[in-house]
Amino acid sequence: MQGHLILMNTESRLFRLQLAGSLALILALALALGGYFVRQDIRLFESNLQAMEQEFLRNHRELLEREAANVKGYLDHLLNRSELLLKERIRAEVDQAMQIVDTLYQREQGRRDTADIRQLIIETLRPLRFFDGRGYFFVDDLEGTCVLLPIQPEREGSSLWDNQDDTGHYIMRDLARAAQEPAGEGFSHYRWYAPGDNTQMADKVAYVRRFEPYGWIIGAGEYLSVFRADLQREALDWIRTIRFSTDGYVVIIANDGTLLVSPTIADMEGRNYRALRDPRMREVTARILAFSGEGGGFLTYPWIRPTDPTQTLLPKMAYVIRLPGWNWTLVTGLYLNDLDTVLNQRRAALQESMRERIWHTILMVLLAAAATVALSVLYARWVGGVVAGYQRDLGERTTALQKTAKALDQAQSAADQAMDERKIAEEQLRHLSEYDELTGLPNRASLRNHLRQAVSVAARSGHCLAVLFLNLDRFKTVNDSLGYPHGDQVLQEMARRLRLAVRASDILSRHGGDEFVALLPELLHRHQVDAVAEKLMQAMAEPYRLDEQPEELVITLSIGISMYPDDGRDVDSLLHNAAVALNNAKQEGRNNYRFFTAEMDAHGHARLSLESRLRRALERGEFELHYQPQFQIADGRLIGYEALVRWSSDDGLISPAQFIPIAEECGLILPLGAWVLNEACRQNQSWRNRGLAIQPVAVNLSAVQFRRQAVGATVIEALQVSGLDPGYLELELTEGVLMESPEQASAALRELKAMGVRLAVDDFGTGYSSLSYLKRFPLDTLKIDRAFVQGLPTDRDDAAITTAIIRLAKSLDLITIAEGVEVEAQRAFLLAEGCDRLQGFLWSRPLPAAELEALLRQGGDRSS
Repeated sequence: MQGHLILMNTESRLFRLQLAGSLALILALALALGGYFVRQDIRLFESNLQAMEQEFLRNHRELLEREAANVKGYLDHLLNRSELLLKERIRAEVDQAMQIVDTLYQREQGRRDTADIRQLIIETLRPLRFFDGRGYFFVDDLEGTCVLLPIQPEREGSSLWDNQDDTGHYIMRDLARAAQEPAGEGFSHYRWYAPGDNTQMADKVAYVRRFEPYGWIIGAGEYLSVFRADLQREALDWIRTIRFSTDGYVVIIANDGTLLVSPTIADMEGRNYRALRDPRMREVTARILAFSGEGGGFLTYPWIRPTDPTQTLLPKMAYVIRLPGWNWTLVTGLYLNDLDTVLNQRRAALQESMRERIWHTILMVLLAAAATVALSVLYARWVGGVVAGYQRDLGERTTALQKTAKALDQAQSAADQAMDERKIAEEQLRHLSEYDELTGLPNRASLRNHLRQAVSVAARSGHCLAVLFLNLDRFKTVNDSLGYPHGDQVLQEMARRLRLAVRASDILSRHGGDEFVALLPELLHRHQVDAVAEKLMQAMAEPYRLDEQPEELVITLSIGISMYPDDGRDVDSLLHNAAVALNNAKQEGRNNYRFFTAEMDAHGHARLSLESRLRRALERGEFELHYQPQFQIADGRLIGYEALVRWSSDDGLISPAQFIPIAEECGLILPLGAWVLNEACRQNQSWRNRGLAIQPVAVNLSAVQFRRQAVGATVIEALQVSGLDPGYLELELTEGVLMESPEQASAALRELKAMGVRLAVDDFGTGYSSLSYLKRFPLDTLKIDRAFVQGLPTDRDDAAITTAIIRLAKSLDLITIAEGVEVEAQRAFLLAEGCDRLQGFLWSRPLPAAELEALLRQGGDRSS
């Protein structure tokens, strides 16, 4: 009996040891498994955070490099055009001198002897000056004898035939050669003593014309370096106005260390960086100059933020390049502390997601451990039952075996559950690789797979399919004004609407940014695509309100459509042609859809070609101005003219309707607009200098010029260079330009008005016409758009609108000009309603400068 008790105690201890070992093993496995999954979540968190940092820095680098390229392109263009601009101005001065000489000769010939006439001409030219007092006229004969040299009159009468510059070039001989060209005029390049320095020569450009009656050479010249210095000041003034992102700006440092443009320390401009009070800023500037000399690139350093009153140094990323033609270093910079704000927000979201995954992992491990413990206990009891059942009958053993079988079934169920969880995890990984994280839509790679399969099915079935390329109109404005988090909310809402608007069999994917692509397979008719496109646009048109934002957003949609097999038989062709059709839809005003046509693709290639030719046209000087006369409507008296740019290329005349929109899109409107303004002012002053009774010349300012140029500085420069009185210049702006940023527009217009320039609103009635903004801006003239004039006097709506505009203008003491007047009935109606002026084919088409000059000489009366 005692031995039996000892045996039972021994068996009991063995059972307890077995149970304890099993529980310890289960706990170790649970901890190892839990630790593995937690470590994987932490690695995923760190990987996502690193990817966000790299994306942020990459976007900043692209922005800096793009802004630097824009500034460099403008400066290179200015430098390349400097000599051409100088030649135009010298030619204008010499042409004016020739007018004087010819007038004196024609007037005095026969009244005085030749010697007196020659002396009268010389003494008339002697005191004339230009180029801020630096320029003068010289006269020589074709044998090299000096006739007039105002700065060295003692050399008059002596021969200059053998004069050479420091390169051995014969100056007088080259001037004579230019004057003896068949045209009797030409340019000469030589070197002469720089202003204020009788020891050092500099490059000089001269223009001469032959005065045939006396065999004279009449000319003038200017130093290229002095003229380029004027262009340099213009370029620096423009660069000071550049801003991008939140606190992005441009810095220009001369290679000798002089700070030329520095928004953060404007009081140091024009001084060497070594005079900076802060030694850290001196060190950083020296580092930038050294880095520029080594080839430049991206650089990070501490700098002050212009808007920070504490002047604290903050980390900043910059893109540095050297400009050899200017001997400058160009720096575009952005502050990196914005990265911390963005990363903190996204880090918090990732941390919350990671915590949820970790708790989920721990919960699953604990559940698995608890199930395994329960199985272990059951197993231990079963073993005890087996040991205790040695003395039981066969029936009890059979019962024990059945219990064991049940336990094995439970274990198999647990194993199957673990396998199912692994399959779920693999499916989640596959989903991430094929679907967009923000919207949950298929991504670009997934779309290509679906499209490839749909093309194969369509090829076999003979059906067609459609690819719709969707783009949210002006979505960049949402991101810029409300921020990227709100922009993401809008994208998610728009994706939800688009998904509901397509059929269940259709595939909607996010192609990137604010672009989506819809695949419509198994189509029988094209009108099915029209219905889907209309439905998509209606879904987008519903207003949407962001959280905590009082305004409602209305996002419109542009759609480009390509069809299989007509527009392509492979994935790349269908996507490309849908994108071409999308571009056409956006060019035609957005908020619409267009089907691809072969003409669209040809139009795209033609547009690229026209842009390339447009850039060369600026360099070659292929543009000229025509002038649309403006008349007093009552008596036909000429009271002004509008300057209109014309492009005469090798292929003939190109319409402004073709090249002006392209110039605005690619930024060429800035130098082109500046040329139009300068040429209009120069030509008007030239007519005045020749004794003509000139009228105000009207020049249109584009929206791009008004946004991106310092308009006031550009106008001042044009007036100063030409010498034109501000009262003889009128600037025309459209309503859209004024209302795009009313506060900025009001300040700019008041600045222009203070100069004495006249201001007009062009195409009135087609935009944001309202009494409130007319009262707000200092305007002089209201131009009635030709769209309302064409239907006069028979169209009742046009007549009512025109009458209302005229009465509105009179109540505000504004002058009214009707555009596009072509028949007498239109003029009679406008006169009866009180319109002041007109322009149009009724009295004159746009005229070249020579024809307008003839009209000015006749007095400008066209009423008869």
